[in-house]
Amino acid sequence: MIKCLSILLFTIVLLGKSYAQEIDKSIFIKTDQYLAKTIDSLKIVGLNYLVLIDNEAVYKKAFGAAHAQLSVPMTIDKSFPVYF
Repeated sequence: MIKCLSILLFTIVLLGKSYAQEIDKSIFIKTDQYLAKTIDSLKIVGLNYLVLIDNEAVYKKAFGAAHAQLSVPMTIDKSFPVYF
């Protein structure tokens, strides 16, 4: 499932790269909806994602909690390692 998420996010970056002059924000809304469902179904505690176009952050979003037991919400400034 993590590979599917990685591929989805990579695809969004590639689509964004193709349309760098015009960014269609609806793809971000669809991605948010997909990730929200996936996070719930897989019981993922927290997740951040960022879309870069031409080395510029065009969209970023945080989901869930950074620390579930302490009820600390996930924010974009939280960082953590990603393992594949």
